[in-house]
Amino acid sequence: MFKDELHSGRLGSAVRDVAAGDGTVLSPRAAEILATRLRRTFTPVPTALAARVDRLTRREREVLGLLVVADRSNAEIAGILGVSPTTVKTHMQSLLGKLGVPSRVQAARIARLMAEADLYPNLAS
Repeated sequence: MFKDELHSGRLGSAVRDVAAGDGTVLSPRAAEILATRLRRTFTPVPTALAARVDRLTRREREVLGLLVVADRSNAEIAGILGVSPTTVKTHMQSLLGKLGVPSRVQAARIARLMAEADLYPNLAS
């Protein structure tokens, strides 16, 4: 709360709410400032990009998620998934085509963007 809002009688109820564990109390003015700052930093995910990620199979999403975490090689991903590196390479080629990107780096960027937008949080876990 801002000092000029203290006279509104909200201070007492705000203190009681926070003391009771009901979370954080924001005044309307503070909430507007926060919302404005969030709008400036939020990058919405283009619908077409989300649609491309939706076309990935469950396994392609797993491969992409493992790539993002530590920039793992096909052999490392294969070891984690219990498949051959050739199988991972096939999944990687397929997901690159479905995403419409030429490289693993660009695919990882898409996965991070999707995870940040909380559309596919497991892609960057």
